[in-house]
Amino acid sequence: MDNSSSLSNLDVELLFLITKYLENGPCNLSARVLKNELVKKKVLPKRLDWEGNEHEQSFNELDRKYPHILPNHLLDICTRIAPILDREIKPNVSGLSTLLGAGRQSLLRTPKDVDKLWLCIVEYSARLNQRALYPPVSCTNHNIGVYQP
Repeated sequence: MDNSSSLSNLDVELLFLITKYLENGPCNLSARVLKNELVKKKVLPKRLDWEGNEHEQSFNELDRKYPHILPNHLLDICTRIAPILDREIKPNVSGLSTLLGAGRQSLLRTPKDVDKLWLCIVEYSARLNQRALYPPVSCTNHNIGVYQP
């Protein structure tokens, strides 16, 4: 079964980086399993020979193709993203780097997400099992006087 057609180039590159990261950490067995899956499912990109014919590529061939990709490459990318985003959209706590943050600490935050300073009456009063539907991650109070359906 060929799964490579359903994956984007970015997906394949991310799987490659994850495998490289796992190889040199405490989960190297997981890296071997992931490598085998990538080859078995034919996820790795095909290589071209000197005549232009496509051939299956092993993980080691792909690894040799990108010698500049070190085992900590994925970690380096994650480390560099936060300061770039922090310059664009200020977090609540400066210098706190986490991939698991929410609200203003999320690496997926957008200006629209963090500009909301209050909840409208519908968002404030809507409940499910006595819990708010919209957790006020970045909102400190409600604005009862504003109605936004």
